[in-house]
Amino acid sequence: MSPCYSVIIPVYNAEKTLCRCVDSLLPQLRDQDELILINDGSRDGSGAICAEYAGRDARVHFIDQKNGGVSSARNAGLDAARGDYVLFMDSDDWVSGDLLSAASALLAESDWDWIRFSICPEGKESPAQPPTLHAFRTRKELFPRIIDEICNKTINSPCAKIYRRDILEREGIRFPLGASVAEDRALNIRYSMFVNSYLTSDQIVYYVNTENEDSLSRKQHADLSAQFEITGEFVRQAIAGAVLPESEKKLYRRAYNFGVCRGIYKDAKDLRREGLSWAKRQRALWKACGEINRKHMRYPKTKYCRAITLPVRLRQTWMIDLIAGRLLH
Repeated sequence: MSPCYSVIIPVYNAEKTLCRCVDSLLPQLRDQDELILINDGSRDGSGAICAEYAGRDARVHFIDQKNGGVSSARNAGLDAARGDYVLFMDSDDWVSGDLLSAASALLAESDWDWIRFSICPEGKESPAQPPTLHAFRTRKELFPRIIDEICNKTINSPCAKIYRRDILEREGIRFPLGASVAEDRALNIRYSMFVNSYLTSDQIVYYVNTENEDSLSRKQHADLSAQFEITGEFVRQAIAGAVLPESEKKLYRRAYNFGVCRGIYKDAKDLRREGLSWAKRQRALWKACGEINRKHMRYPKTKYCRAITLPVRLRQTWMIDLIAGRLLH
Protein backbone atom coordinates (compact mmCIF):
# COMPACT_ATOMS: atom_id res chain seq x y z
CA MET A 1 0.00 0.00 0.00
CA SER A 2 1.36 3.41 -0.96
CA PRO A 3 2.22 5.67 2.01
CA CYS A 4 0.16 8.75 2.88
CA TYR A 5 1.83 12.15 3.17
CA SER A 6 1.17 15.18 5.35
CA VAL A 7 2.80 18.33 3.95
CA ILE A 8 3.10 21.19 6.46
CA ILE A 9 3.55 24.81 5.34
CA PRO A 10 3.84 27.64 7.90
CA VAL A 11 2.67 30.92 6.38
CA TYR A 12 3.60 34.48 7.30
CA ASN A 13 3.19 37.49 5.01
CA ALA A 14 3.59 35.32 1.93
CA GLU A 15 0.78 36.49 -0.32
CA LYS A 16 3.22 37.10 -3.19
CA THR A 17 4.66 33.58 -3.21
CA LEU A 18 2.08 31.33 -1.51
CA CYS A 19 0.11 30.41 -4.63
CA ARG A 20 3.24 29.32 -6.48
CA CYS A 21 4.24 27.23 -3.48
CA VAL A 22 0.87 25.49 -3.07
CA ASP A 23 0.25 25.07 -6.81
CA SER A 24 3.58 23.27 -7.19
CA LEU A 25 2.42 20.65 -4.70
CA LEU A 26 -1.33 20.18 -5.18
CA PRO A 27 -1.17 18.26 -8.49
CA GLN A 28 0.94 15.61 -6.76
CA LEU A 29 -1.41 15.02 -3.82
CA ARG A 30 -3.71 12.02 -3.89
CA ASP A 31 -7.03 11.81 -2.04
CA GLN A 32 -5.37 10.20 0.99
CA ASP A 33 -2.67 12.87 1.26
CA GLU A 34 -3.07 16.22 2.99
CA LEU A 35 -1.67 19.73 2.88
CA ILE A 36 -1.74 21.68 6.15
CA LEU A 37 -1.48 25.48 5.90
CA ILE A 38 -0.81 27.35 9.16
CA ASN A 39 -1.31 31.10 8.96
CA ASP A 40 0.86 32.50 11.73
CA GLY A 41 -0.71 35.90 12.24
CA SER A 42 0.09 37.30 8.79
CA ARG A 43 -0.48 41.02 8.30
CA ASP A 44 -1.20 40.69 4.58
CA GLY A 45 -3.69 38.60 2.60
CA SER A 46 -2.04 35.24 3.27
CA GLY A 47 -4.82 34.04 5.59
CA ALA A 48 -7.49 34.66 2.96
CA ILE A 49 -5.46 32.75 0.36
CA CYS A 50 -5.11 29.79 2.75
CA ALA A 51 -8.86 29.82 3.46
CA GLU A 52 -9.65 29.89 -0.26
CA TYR A 53 -7.50 26.82 -0.96
CA ALA A 54 -9.07 24.94 1.96
CA GLY A 55 -12.56 25.92 0.86
CA ARG A 56 -12.21 24.44 -2.61
CA ASP A 57 -9.98 21.38 -1.94
CA ALA A 58 -10.78 18.78 0.74
CA ARG A 59 -7.13 17.76 0.89
CA VAL A 60 -6.14 21.20 2.20
CA HIS A 61 -6.55 21.95 5.91
CA PHE A 62 -6.27 25.50 7.23
CA ILE A 63 -5.13 26.52 10.71
CA ASP A 64 -5.31 30.21 11.64
CA GLN A 65 -3.39 31.26 14.75
CA LYS A 66 -1.89 34.28 16.44
CA ASN A 67 1.72 34.99 15.55
CA GLY A 68 3.89 32.59 17.51
CA GLY A 69 6.86 32.04 15.22
CA VAL A 70 7.86 29.30 12.85
CA SER A 71 8.31 26.65 15.58
CA SER A 72 4.80 27.22 16.90
CA ALA A 73 3.34 27.10 13.39
CA ARG A 74 5.11 23.89 12.40
CA ASN A 75 4.19 22.26 15.72
CA ALA A 76 0.53 23.09 15.08
CA GLY A 77 0.88 21.34 11.73
CA LEU A 78 2.47 18.30 13.36
CA ASP A 79 -0.33 18.10 15.91
CA ALA A 80 -2.89 18.05 13.09
CA ALA A 81 -1.01 15.69 10.74
CA ARG A 82 -2.41 12.23 10.05
CA GLY A 83 -0.17 10.91 7.27
CA ASP A 84 2.37 8.11 7.47
CA TYR A 85 5.13 10.53 6.48
CA VAL A 86 5.62 14.24 7.08
CA LEU A 87 7.20 16.84 4.81
CA PHE A 88 7.83 20.53 5.44
CA MET A 89 7.82 23.40 2.97
CA ASP A 90 8.35 27.14 3.38
CA SER A 91 5.70 29.35 1.82
CA ASP A 92 8.30 31.18 -0.31
CA ASP A 93 9.57 28.04 -2.00
CA TRP A 94 8.25 25.45 -4.43
CA VAL A 95 8.83 21.80 -5.33
CA SER A 96 9.34 19.85 -8.50
CA GLY A 97 6.45 17.86 -9.93
CA ASP A 98 8.01 14.53 -9.05
CA LEU A 99 8.71 15.06 -5.33
CA LEU A 100 6.09 12.66 -3.97
CA SER A 101 6.49 10.09 -6.75
CA ALA A 102 10.24 10.04 -6.09
CA ALA A 103 9.61 9.60 -2.37
CA SER A 104 7.10 6.79 -2.96
CA ALA A 105 9.49 4.97 -5.28
CA LEU A 106 12.20 5.00 -2.62
CA LEU A 107 9.79 3.96 0.15
CA ALA A 108 8.56 1.06 -1.99
CA GLU A 109 12.11 -0.29 -1.97
CA SER A 110 12.50 0.00 1.82
CA ASP A 111 10.66 1.51 4.78
CA TRP A 112 13.23 4.25 5.40
CA ASP A 113 13.17 6.16 8.69
CA TRP A 114 14.49 9.30 7.01
CA ILE A 115 15.01 10.44 3.43
CA ARG A 116 16.88 13.58 2.36
CA PHE A 117 16.66 15.05 -1.14
CA SER A 118 18.63 18.02 -2.46
CA ILE A 119 17.71 21.70 -2.34
CA CYS A 120 18.49 24.21 -5.09
CA PRO A 121 18.51 28.03 -4.72
CA GLU A 122 16.31 29.87 -7.21
CA GLY A 123 18.10 30.61 -10.46
CA LYS A 124 20.83 28.01 -9.94
CA GLU A 125 19.14 25.03 -11.53
CA SER A 126 21.51 22.49 -13.08
CA PRO A 127 20.90 19.97 -15.89
CA ALA A 128 19.06 16.84 -14.76
CA GLN A 129 21.30 13.91 -13.93
CA PRO A 130 20.46 10.42 -12.72
CA PRO A 131 20.30 10.77 -8.92
CA THR A 132 23.04 9.35 -6.76
CA LEU A 133 21.74 7.51 -3.71
CA HIS A 134 23.54 6.78 -0.46
CA ALA A 135 21.79 4.16 1.65
CA PHE A 136 22.52 3.58 5.34
CA ARG A 137 20.60 0.58 6.61
CA THR A 138 21.89 0.30 10.17
CA ARG A 139 22.61 2.69 13.02
CA LYS A 140 26.29 1.80 12.80
CA GLU A 141 26.38 2.79 9.13
CA LEU A 142 24.39 6.01 9.37
CA PHE A 143 25.80 7.53 12.56
CA PRO A 144 29.09 8.81 11.02
CA ARG A 145 27.05 10.37 8.19
CA ILE A 146 24.76 12.14 10.69
CA ILE A 147 27.76 13.56 12.57
CA ASP A 148 29.26 14.75 9.30
CA GLU A 149 25.99 16.46 8.33
CA ILE A 150 25.77 18.20 11.71
CA CYS A 151 29.30 19.53 11.21
CA ASN A 152 28.63 20.65 7.64
CA LYS A 153 25.12 21.94 8.46
CA THR A 154 23.50 19.90 5.67
CA ILE A 155 21.25 18.53 8.39
CA ASN A 156 19.74 21.94 9.12
CA SER A 157 16.68 22.50 6.95
CA PRO A 158 13.52 20.43 7.49
CA CYS A 159 12.60 20.96 3.83
CA ALA A 160 13.25 18.29 1.17
CA LYS A 161 13.25 15.67 3.95
CA ILE A 162 10.79 12.83 4.58
CA TYR A 163 10.03 12.03 8.24
CA ARG A 164 8.17 9.07 9.68
CA ARG A 165 5.27 10.44 11.69
CA ASP A 166 5.18 7.45 14.04
CA ILE A 167 8.73 8.30 15.19
CA LEU A 168 7.82 11.96 15.67
CA GLU A 169 4.76 11.00 17.73
CA ARG A 170 6.29 8.13 19.70
CA GLU A 171 9.20 10.26 20.85
CA GLY A 172 7.18 13.48 21.23
CA ILE A 173 9.48 15.34 18.82
CA ARG A 174 8.53 18.95 18.17
CA PHE A 175 10.33 22.20 17.32
CA PRO A 176 11.61 24.18 20.33
CA LEU A 177 9.06 26.85 21.22
CA GLY A 178 10.30 30.40 21.43
CA ALA A 179 12.96 29.80 18.79
CA SER A 180 12.82 30.90 15.16
CA VAL A 181 16.57 30.59 14.58
CA ALA A 182 18.28 27.17 14.27
CA GLU A 183 15.04 25.53 15.44
CA ASP A 184 15.09 23.23 12.40
CA ARG A 185 18.64 22.11 13.15
CA ALA A 186 17.62 21.34 16.74
CA LEU A 187 14.67 19.19 15.69
CA ASN A 188 16.69 17.31 13.08
CA ILE A 189 19.44 16.51 15.55
CA ARG A 190 16.89 15.12 17.99
CA TYR A 191 15.08 13.16 15.28
CA SER A 192 18.36 11.65 14.11
CA MET A 193 18.78 10.00 17.52
CA PHE A 194 15.87 7.65 16.76
CA VAL A 195 16.73 6.84 13.15
CA ASN A 196 17.96 3.37 12.20
CA SER A 197 17.89 3.75 8.41
CA TYR A 198 18.70 6.78 6.28
CA LEU A 199 18.71 7.47 2.56
CA THR A 200 20.14 10.53 0.83
CA SER A 201 19.57 11.49 -2.78
CA ASP A 202 21.12 14.33 -4.77
CA GLN A 203 17.95 14.57 -6.86
CA ILE A 204 16.80 18.19 -6.72
CA VAL A 205 13.13 18.32 -5.75
CA TYR A 206 13.00 21.57 -3.75
CA TYR A 207 13.67 25.14 -4.86
CA VAL A 208 14.43 27.99 -2.46
CA ASN A 209 13.38 31.59 -2.93
CA THR A 210 15.39 34.03 -0.80
CA GLU A 211 13.62 37.26 -1.74
CA ASN A 212 11.03 37.48 1.06
CA GLU A 213 13.06 38.57 4.07
CA ASP A 214 9.84 38.87 6.09
CA SER A 215 9.00 35.18 5.91
CA LEU A 216 8.89 33.06 9.05
CA SER A 217 12.08 31.18 8.30
CA ARG A 218 14.13 34.16 7.08
CA LYS A 219 13.16 37.05 9.35
CA GLN A 220 15.99 38.90 11.03
CA HIS A 221 15.93 38.74 14.83
CA ALA A 222 17.21 41.26 17.34
CA ASP A 223 17.53 38.61 20.06
CA LEU A 224 19.80 36.15 18.26
CA SER A 225 21.82 35.20 21.35
CA ALA A 226 18.65 34.37 23.29
CA GLN A 227 17.30 32.38 20.33
CA PHE A 228 20.48 30.35 20.04
CA GLU A 229 20.43 29.69 23.78
CA ILE A 230 16.94 28.21 23.48
CA THR A 231 17.95 25.87 20.67
CA GLY A 232 21.27 25.07 22.35
CA GLU A 233 19.54 24.04 25.57
CA PHE A 234 17.03 22.00 23.55
CA VAL A 235 19.86 20.04 21.91
CA ARG A 236 21.79 19.62 25.17
CA GLN A 237 18.73 18.19 26.90
CA ALA A 238 17.98 15.93 23.95
CA ILE A 239 21.49 14.49 24.02
CA ALA A 240 21.46 14.08 27.80
CA GLY A 241 18.10 12.27 27.80
CA ALA A 242 18.68 10.07 24.76
CA VAL A 243 19.09 6.33 25.21
CA LEU A 244 22.36 6.18 23.30
CA PRO A 245 25.86 4.86 23.96
CA GLU A 246 27.99 7.47 25.70
CA SER A 247 30.37 7.39 22.73
CA GLU A 248 27.55 8.61 20.46
CA LYS A 249 26.48 11.28 22.93
CA LYS A 250 30.04 12.61 23.06
CA LEU A 251 30.20 12.90 19.27
CA TYR A 252 26.80 14.58 19.14
CA ARG A 253 28.02 17.20 21.62
CA ARG A 254 31.25 17.80 19.73
CA ALA A 255 29.53 18.02 16.36
CA TYR A 256 26.95 20.48 17.70
CA ASN A 257 29.69 22.58 19.29
CA PHE A 258 31.50 22.64 15.97
CA GLY A 259 28.36 23.87 14.24
CA VAL A 260 28.16 26.75 16.72
CA CYS A 261 31.83 27.60 16.14
CA ARG A 262 31.44 27.35 12.37
CA GLY A 263 28.61 29.88 12.54
CA ILE A 264 31.10 32.70 13.12
CA TYR A 265 32.00 32.55 9.42
CA LYS A 266 28.38 33.29 8.52
CA ASP A 267 28.48 36.17 11.00
CA ALA A 268 31.61 37.44 9.27
CA LYS A 269 29.86 37.32 5.88
CA ASP A 270 26.92 39.26 7.30
CA LEU A 271 29.28 41.92 8.67
CA ARG A 272 30.77 42.33 5.21
CA ARG A 273 27.34 42.57 3.60
CA GLU A 274 26.44 45.33 6.05
CA GLY A 275 29.38 47.34 4.72
CA LEU A 276 31.14 47.72 8.07
CA SER A 277 34.71 48.92 8.03
CA TRP A 278 37.59 46.48 8.49
CA ALA A 279 38.24 47.77 12.03
CA LYS A 280 34.61 47.34 13.09
CA ARG A 281 34.48 43.84 11.63
CA GLN A 282 37.62 42.89 13.52
CA ARG A 283 36.23 44.17 16.82
CA ALA A 284 32.98 42.28 16.34
CA LEU A 285 34.77 39.05 15.42
CA TRP A 286 37.23 39.41 18.32
CA LYS A 287 34.29 39.60 20.72
CA ALA A 288 32.54 36.63 19.08
CA CYS A 289 35.70 34.51 19.27
CA GLY A 290 36.01 35.34 22.94
CA GLU A 291 32.45 34.27 23.66
CA ILE A 292 32.97 30.95 21.89
CA ASN A 293 36.32 30.26 23.55
CA ARG A 294 34.95 30.95 27.03
CA LYS A 295 32.66 27.96 26.62
CA HIS A 296 35.71 25.64 26.29
CA MET A 297 33.92 23.58 23.65
CA ARG A 298 35.39 20.41 22.22
CA TYR A 299 35.13 19.50 18.57
CA PRO A 300 35.42 16.38 16.38
CA LYS A 301 39.05 15.43 15.78
CA THR A 302 39.23 15.79 12.02
CA LYS A 303 41.45 17.93 9.79
CA TYR A 304 38.41 19.79 8.48
CA CYS A 305 37.20 20.68 11.97
CA ARG A 306 40.66 21.77 13.10
CA ALA A 307 41.05 24.02 10.06
CA ILE A 308 37.77 25.78 10.86
CA THR A 309 38.15 26.06 14.64
CA LEU A 310 41.83 27.01 14.87
CA PRO A 311 41.37 30.64 13.72
CA VAL A 312 38.59 30.99 16.31
CA ARG A 313 40.69 29.51 19.10
CA LEU A 314 43.62 31.77 18.23
CA ARG A 315 41.35 34.77 17.62
CA GLN A 316 42.75 35.18 14.12
CA THR A 317 39.96 37.54 13.16
CA TRP A 318 41.76 38.66 10.00
CA MET A 319 41.74 35.06 8.77
CA ILE A 320 38.03 34.62 9.54
CA ASP A 321 37.26 37.85 7.71
CA LEU A 322 39.38 36.80 4.73
CA ILE A 323 37.63 33.42 4.47
CA ALA A 324 34.24 35.14 4.72
CA GLY A 325 35.22 37.46 1.86
CA ARG A 326 36.06 34.50 -0.35
CA LEU A 327 32.80 32.76 0.55
CA LEU A 328 30.87 35.75 -0.77
CA HIS A 329 32.28 35.29 -4.28
